Amino acid sequence: MEELFVAADSPAVGLDGLGNVDWDRAVLTFSSSIELMHLQTNGFVIWSALVDRKEPPAPQYLDMPDMVILWRQGEQCRIRTIDDGELQALLKLRRGMTFGALCRDVALSLGEEAGMMLVGRWLGFWLSDQMVVAINDRGQAEPPCL
Repeated sequence: MEELFVAADSPAVGLDGLGNVDWDRAVLTFSSSIELMHLQTNGFVIWSALVDRKEPPAPQYLDMPDMVILWRQGEQCRIRTIDDGELQALLKLRRGMTFGALCRDVALSLGEEAGMMLVGRWLGFWLSDQMVVAINDRGQAEPPCL
């Protein structure tokens, strides 16, 4: 988790020019500040309630751990829960899978329409949250950011 605070700043990919990307060949490079973490307790829910000035639930261990993604967006540290599908997508992409191959994998599991909607939503999150620092569609993958 230390890397979250000390990772080198990398400018995020902007939205302009995304229409020119060959998404079938695109390899996404994510910020080095990204951390994935399993949570064994409802501490995140408690923290979120406190931030929202709501009554927090009682502390408890979770039956199934929550997965969260942490990243730095400029000077701010961010956190949100992710489901197993997004976790697997992030792991595959960070290992160098092309965006097109991810789309095909998800479409095989969920059907083409539902799969494309879900992958599009994830991409929207990653871009708007400034997690993506490069998109390479020239056939040469960046070294994976594990």
